[in-house]
Amino acid sequence: TLPALVGKVFCFFTVANSGESYTRLMQNKDTLWCGGSDDDGAMKIDNVLLKPHPTQVLTVLQMLGYGGKPGQLERQLMQIRTGEGKSLVLGACSVVLGLLGFRVRCVCY
Repeated sequence: TLPALVGKVFCFFTVANSGESYTRLMQNKDTLWCGGSDDDGAMKIDNVLLKPHPTQVLTVLQMLGYGGKPGQLERQLMQIRTGEGKSLVLGACSVVLGLLGFRVRCVCY
């Protein structure tokens, strides 16, 4: 399904862009925690992994027509303000379309 494919693309993004932080995280799994307050020097997952914002994920799904008419990809116009991840959204859409077999040319500036 489209949401699963988008999820895998963003999962790769998270691992690829977190670099050494991801490696340290995997080496120290026993000290990992997801709580909201400090806990004996444990590594907090939100401070370690570089993840896309929920709005970016929803924007990609919307641009790819998820939730629209089945089997029909319509034109989309999205407004994303400065610093909100236009490059990430455009890149993710390009990767998903490429994986689905479309010829993709991506220009971002």
